Amino acid sequence: MDSGHSDKHKAQALVIGGGIAGIVTALELLDGGQSVVLIDRDSRERFGGLARWAFGGMAFVGTPEQRRMKIADSPELALADWLRFGELAPEDSNDAWPRAWAEFYVEESRALVYDWLKQLGLQFIPAVNWVERGSSIKGNSVPRYHMLWGAGRELVETLIGRLVEHP
Repeated sequence: MDSGHSDKHKAQALVIGGGIAGIVTALELLDGGQSVVLIDRDSRERFGGLARWAFGGMAFVGTPEQRRMKIADSPELALADWLRFGELAPEDSNDAWPRAWAEFYVEESRALVYDWLKQLGLQFIPAVNWVERGSSIKGNSVPRYHMLWGAGRELVETLIGRLVEHP
């Protein structure tokens, strides 16, 4: 990470924003063999965006933590909860893209996010919590909220460490 200002940075990709999305994007590009310049408006101490101060929780479906707690979950159940609580309309409506995202997330977040974070050495607290229950619309029907040991700060520091050490 170069905190100095220079007018002469060359790369195949430019990532604007050093929050979690920007850092992960930069890492994926680097892992794919691309050269990357990542710029952010904040100071080095604040690099990582709002996740640095976040609680570090994420909703996942079908994890080992859920199985240990005997929580019966599935992508189908998670999608039904998401569509109901998010009040998403049928597939042929203006909600087609939000619905597609919901479908993708409940099917793939375990492998693409949860497993990836575990491979980085991050650990989840062995208790799965409720994301929300909803006051007028039923929310999640089972606990899905997984919290990282060390909260968002640990996530940010781990990702920044990978970014800095990347060949």
